[in-house]
Order: sequence, then structure tokens, then C-alpha cells
Amino acid sequence: MIVIYAWTLLGITFAPLIIILSMGKKVTTITYITGVVIGLVSFFGINHYEINKFIYAGFIPFCLNLSYLYLKRQTQKIK
Repeated sequence: MIVIYAWTLLGITFAPLIIILSMGKKVTTITYITGVVIGLVSFFGINHYEINKFIYAGFIPFCLNLSYLYLKRQTQKIK
């Protein structure tokens, strides 16, 4: 089980960044770290309240992190 959590956490933290970068967009460090914190907090919250019995524990945090990075990037003026 710990291996599944480790791969899930890696996916939550790095996959949204790779997706955004592959779209040719830049992300600031603060935005990325904030997205990672949102993903990790939601991951641990889902596991604490045992919502992961109904849905894959990494799906919601991944979507939240990706959404935050994408929406924050749309509002930033990065050259």
C-alpha cells in the first residue's frame, strides 16, 4: 500500500506541472508550490476521511492541482 501512495504522490506533484509545461506555458515557483500543497492536503484529507473507498485517492488532488496551475497561469503575466 505504501508503494501505491508513493506513486500517487509523485503523480499528484509532477504530472500537472509536466502537462502545463508541455502546453508551452511557464509556471512560477510559488504557483507550483501552492499547487503541490493543495494537492497534498486534499490527498491526505481524502485518505483521512476514507473517501478513497469510493474513488481513486489521487484523482481529486490531481484535478485540483492541475486546475489551480492552469487557472493561475491564465491570470499571470509571465513573459
